Amino acid sequence: MMMILKQVADIRAGYPFRGKLPKNPESNIFCIQVKDLTNNQKVNWSSIDRVNLTGKREPSFLQAGDILFNARGNKNFAFHLNEAPPKNTVCAPYFFILRIKPSYCEAVLSTFLNWQLNQLPAQDYFAKESAGSVTKNIKRASLENTLIHLPSPEQQKQIADIQSSLQREKETYQQLIENSQQLMDKIAQDLHNGKFPSISNAIT
Repeated sequence: MMMILKQVADIRAGYPFRGKLPKNPESNIFCIQVKDLTNNQKVNWSSIDRVNLTGKREPSFLQAGDILFNARGNKNFAFHLNEAPPKNTVCAPYFFILRIKPSYCEAVLSTFLNWQLNQLPAQDYFAKESAGSVTKNIKRASLENTLIHLPSPEQQKQIADIQSSLQREKETYQQLIENSQQLMDKIAQDLHNGKFPSISNAIT
């Protein structure tokens, strides 16, 4: 089944802060920005800024299962909130917030939708929609009209599970690479200091 995004998800913009983000370490309002999102689809909660809400619009606080779509810049990626954010959390205005409509909650998995938005067909569409702009930006109408292919919920779950497994494998390999690099750095430093480490012992 093929649909457009606005048929299955409610789409709204992030909180409309005016000018520079009004940080306030004593506030009970949190704001997710691009800097808080990692490449492995996780939020670095420790880096989130506390802010004052300066706009007139009532805030739409985020919840688990929401998808944040970065509409600004060269990388228009989707980011799935796998876990519930702290109470009273909003996001920066360059994000669009996607939330599956109640009538489609059983037919559409948010993890699958997030995956599809990050795949080549959707990414090619976003690149064309932002072509010619000095500042790359995806307009709301363009996002709303993104084509979405929906297999059965069972198939969606299978695809989402495969993606999750792939992400865990990437994290494992990345950790192995970092550990190996640290080992090589130590060997180089030891040699610089006149030490001659046993390579076999260092590897084990």
